Amino acid sequence: MPVRAKRGVRFHSWAARFLEWAEIFSVAEVEGEFAAFLIALREGLDYQSENYLWFSKHYARFLYVDRIVIDKPYRSMGLGRRLYREIMEHARRTQVSAVTAEIDTEPYNEVSLKFHEAMGFQEVGTQYVRDGKIKVSLQAAKL
Repeated sequence: MPVRAKRGVRFHSWAARFLEWAEIFSVAEVEGEFAAFLIALREGLDYQSENYLWFSKHYARFLYVDRIVIDKPYRSMGLGRRLYREIMEHARRTQVSAVTAEIDTEPYNEVSLKFHEAMGFQEVGTQYVRDGKIKVSLQAAKL
């Protein structure tokens, strides 16, 4: 799924950095409309995300799902599963043994926790981020 910007859409500097760093930047379209995207990063980047840094300390090789966004009208269409299957297959092809992600547990994100469990993820740690305001479950799917 190639990345395309609609006319008039501009990428800001943080987005340009993600495009440069991304191992995978997948966009899903439904009937020609942007419906979802996923950004996954490999280890070894100078990325200061608290969660990315945690995985960097605990895994020599990993593929980190930095973000997945599915526009509300397109939820429950299987786009998340499709995007995750794509990154898991990529990880296998590139001999990465773990796909990693974090899920908020305070506030509790039951939908995401159930989704990740169904995709084979297991909790490997927890931490508080954003000045202690949010607790996350650090998860990995071992391949």
